[in-house]
Amino acid sequence: MKLPLYREDLEEGIACGCQAPGCTHKDHGPLTEVYLHANCHPHAGVDVCYKQGSGQLAITCRECHRPIVSVAVATTGAIRPKPWVGGDC
Repeated sequence: MKLPLYREDLEEGIACGCQAPGCTHKDHGPLTEVYLHANCHPHAGVDVCYKQGSGQLAITCRECHRPIVSVAVATTGAIRPKPWVGGDC
């Protein structure tokens, strides 16, 4: 698995805009969120795992278990974002 993504990496991904192959961009406006899915099986879903002491979430393809990406997890000493309130991602 590649080095973990950090918040800045995710923000940069949003700023780059839609990268979905074949997307005509007619069904959505400017991006405000980023979705992590497997290129190998885009509709299969993902598994997210945190191993104690790792400091990273490991995201893998639910179908073939291929690693997609890891995301660094902040400690409680880091600046905390606003809490997520269900529904929208």
